[in-house]
Amino acid sequence: MSRFIVSLVLVVSAAAWISSRTPNGSVQETLYSQLRDMPEIIDLIDRAYVDDTDVAQLMDGAFQGALEAIDPGAGFVLEADQAMLDPWPVAKRTGLVVSKSKSNLIAMVVFPNSVAAEIGISQGEHIIEINGQQTRRISLHQAQKSLMASKIALTIENDKAETRKLILEAEERVLPSPSLELVQHGAILRLPVFPSDLDKFLTKYDASLTDLEFLVLDLRHNALPNDDAIASLGSRLFLKGTFAELRSSVGLEKQLNNSTSGRWTGSRVVILVDESTSASAEALCALVVSLDCGTLVGKKTKGLPYHYESITLKGGGSIILSTRKITDPSGADYVGKGVNPDHPLKTVAATALESAVKIARHQEL
Repeated sequence: MSRFIVSLVLVVSAAAWISSRTPNGSVQETLYSQLRDMPEIIDLIDRAYVDDTDVAQLMDGAFQGALEAIDPGAGFVLEADQAMLDPWPVAKRTGLVVSKSKSNLIAMVVFPNSVAAEIGISQGEHIIEINGQQTRRISLHQAQKSLMASKIALTIENDKAETRKLILEAEERVLPSPSLELVQHGAILRLPVFPSDLDKFLTKYDASLTDLEFLVLDLRHNALPNDDAIASLGSRLFLKGTFAELRSSVGLEKQLNNSTSGRWTGSRVVILVDESTSASAEALCALVVSLDCGTLVGKKTKGLPYHYESITLKGGGSIILSTRKITDPSGADYVGKGVNPDHPLKTVAATALESAVKIARHQEL
């Protein structure tokens, strides 16, 4: 029962923290009222439910579920547990970028030539267990920490609800790099990730990417955060003036501005996206749509937040919440909504880029 007691202490601490951040008094009162009932509910389950229950696990799961209801990446972490907020090391070691949806852990991205790809994990499959631990019971960031092990036993479920067990032996590898292909009257810029030296890469090709008829940006599989990339690409994509803001619960923290219009504003920009386009890439797409600086082609994105912070609770342990977001100058954002493409595609991945180029050339599909 000691773990149960710790959980209750953490619930009260978390309630106090959330309430202190909530300006609406009635919301605070409702929150406290609901959380005050929780110990009684758990006690009744422990005493009256027909089967034996692990009340500590039930408590952990209840609080984790409450957090995931407002943000699929949010998490409740006991002091003895560990979490990892940065997805980059996991991607390099496994080839996976994972997300959560309705408590399911999903392989949102499986990079080609990665360990995950080699053992047969496909994009969109569910990771049911990591080293025997059910992923529905842990937060996204605890799952990321578990994926940092050297040898990982996974249970995978496909879209037919068929499960299989795999062993992933982690090995750090280089992630896919940006590439540029010049075509007649235009160019295709593939950005499967935003590397730390993206601006250096773009500067190298600035002359080649100026005054083109069209430019296709392929942002599929781009799900690792790098907000410097928003500034770098935004300086080329957007007109003079403010094009993005970083906001938190206390208001505006930072603005991104162009002193002059970007060098790509004279070109027809088409951006290829799908469900794996997330984090900074998804924020960029939302800005392109909001500011009407390009055309999106592909599939709707998921609207996932990504600026996470671990906040220590007074009773020990922590909660992990998204505390910031990128918005357009009016304060509008994509979180929880996703970004709808101007031209939805139902084609297979192999022909999606070809379709995007045709749209950029104003050709019929």
